[in-house]
Amino acid sequence: MTTTISNTTTVVGSASSTPEVEFGVSAEGFPVARLGDTVLAMMVGKRGNLLASAWREQRPLAELKREDFYIHESSLADEAAFRARAFETTEHRRELRQLNRQDVSSNEYTRWGRSQDAKLYAEGIVFHATSSHGGFLLSPERNAQVHPMLRDSAGCYEEDCHWSAVALTFPHLFTAYERRRAERSI
Repeated sequence: MTTTISNTTTVVGSASSTPEVEFGVSAEGFPVARLGDTVLAMMVGKRGNLLASAWREQRPLAELKREDFYIHESSLADEAAFRARAFETTEHRRELRQLNRQDVSSNEYTRWGRSQDAKLYAEGIVFHATSSHGGFLLSPERNAQVHPMLRDSAGCYEEDCHWSAVALTFPHLFTAYERRRAERSI
């Protein structure tokens, strides 16, 4: 369900009528969108339109300023692309809630350093974050399921690119957004 409140603000609600995305304009005139406790913004930068975000921002969208946001590197073609990104992020978050990934305690030493945070995707598939990098560690049984051309003999798949081999091998453990990113990365 979509309800237009004014020319500049739209609230998109689910069947429960809980707002999922609220669009508006900041105090400085750039497009913004509230997605729960995160606010996205499209700002003009030296390299075009940039995506920015703010976390745990409760003020009305019309009060927000550039200084409230952190800039991301991704470029946006226009406001339509910004709105599409907001909807994509909302769908990604919805799917994440359904995946049942579990935080696990781990001080395991990985090829990227000591694990500071670990998330169990499924038995034998664990993502580790370290102080400098991170990635997936797969059990020998899970690693054997990865296509031989993509397989790392140690079952280590770094987070920047090689993780996509894990996503393509076990697509049911990833959101549609993550699967699209994996396909582009491969």
